[in-house]
Amino acid sequence: MDGSTYRERLVALDDADRTLTYEIVEAPLPVRGYRSTLHVQPVADTGGAFLTRHATIVPAEGTTASEATAVLEAAYAPALAGLHTIIA
Repeated sequence: MDGSTYRERLVALDDADRTLTYEIVEAPLPVRGYRSTLHVQPVADTGGAFLTRHATIVPAEGTTASEATAVLEAAYAPALAGLHTIIA
């Protein structure tokens, strides 16, 4: 929305395991070495799905791990909420 450029690279896609792994190549974020895996697991009781995201980061110089984590959580919260709205 602010015109920033985000470039990501698909690292792995496993349909059978329902996982997707990607890296952020370029972004205006206080991190480097960002890699994330999304895993969609079925919920048998409801027929729905449960999404987990695991990320590893290296905070950019001058940024603490807590600061970098807070920025990433704020950046991803609207996207995850939007995804929930679309598929709910």
